[in-house]
Amino acid sequence: MSYTDDRLNKVVPYLVAASKGWAEGPISYQVGLTHACVNHCVMCQHWQRPKGDAKGASLAPTAAMRSVLREMRTMGAESVCFSGGEPMLHPDVWSFIGEALPMQVGIITGGVGVAFKNPDLDLLRKCAWVRVSLDAVDGETYYASRGPGFIDAIANTTLMAESQVPLGFGITVHKLNADKLEDVLRFILYLKQNGALLESVRLWLVRGEAELSITDAQADRLSQRVLPMLWSLEIKHVPTNAVELTQRLSVSKTKPELPENAADLRCVVPLVHLYIDAQLRVFPCCIHAGDAEIEPPAPPIADLKMVTLQQVWDMIRIAEKRRERDYGKHPACAGCTLRLYTINKGFADAKAAGLLSPHFL
Repeated sequence: MSYTDDRLNKVVPYLVAASKGWAEGPISYQVGLTHACVNHCVMCQHWQRPKGDAKGASLAPTAAMRSVLREMRTMGAESVCFSGGEPMLHPDVWSFIGEALPMQVGIITGGVGVAFKNPDLDLLRKCAWVRVSLDAVDGETYYASRGPGFIDAIANTTLMAESQVPLGFGITVHKLNADKLEDVLRFILYLKQNGALLESVRLWLVRGEAELSITDAQADRLSQRVLPMLWSLEIKHVPTNAVELTQRLSVSKTKPELPENAADLRCVVPLVHLYIDAQLRVFPCCIHAGDAEIEPPAPPIADLKMVTLQQVWDMIRIAEKRRERDYGKHPACAGCTLRLYTINKGFADAKAAGLLSPHFL
């Protein structure tokens, strides 16, 4: 069974239960602990936000966030992912991780931040994964891609690998680092050969009209050289990534057309997953919270300083009933044209008949 099938088999029965009012809440959450960041990545806006901005560099309030995490557990959540900005800049991140367990805990980090000055390796080993965003392993390319933080990122990643922390890697591939991608994969392979617990390697390619888009020559090199290296890592997520990488390298520079049944595709967010930012505002996903340009800008679903997570879930179920009736978008998603993880409107019957496949667009 592929990773994609495994995830689909989990999501579809949950959606059926949620549509019938049986589910107690979303099964996963992403929590942005701050927009502050050590890195200054060329493809990211987090670090550019002024501290006084509504989406600026404030930290999640500790007591309130711990209360939210407890409510997630009581509502039956299975997993929570801590992100940022840089989540390891929050002085109470270890407290949040401890509160989130025994849910599956994931962390998206650049491998930098004040929390690494005195890391709780026992807690990190209990996480389902710690995904390090590592776009280069030489100082010059790293600085061009991510700004400051190179020495700490390599040192902390190596420490976690040696300490048997389950590691994943996220690599954003653009024209500034595409020619050095093999070096990154060699570094990951070296860590694995020396006993690292390697959970996943995920590639995001900048392809299309974007200023940082990889060139056709770089795309050809990735197809010829990188795919075999991905397979050689022998981890469960690589086959899915390898197939996706092949498909994305083969598309033209323009955005690929949506499939014929695009009108019937339904994004499973926010019935399955919610994003909570450092101001305790609830969004359908991180994209609506400002990780991409959505027009018109999406307002939050709710503010957890004013309502409980259970009340937010009740509102979402009411809105889902309307969407179910006309197969439209969830009201919170009105400005979004993306379909990140979608299934068609006949998902239950199609899955039962073995006819359903997911679409990642």
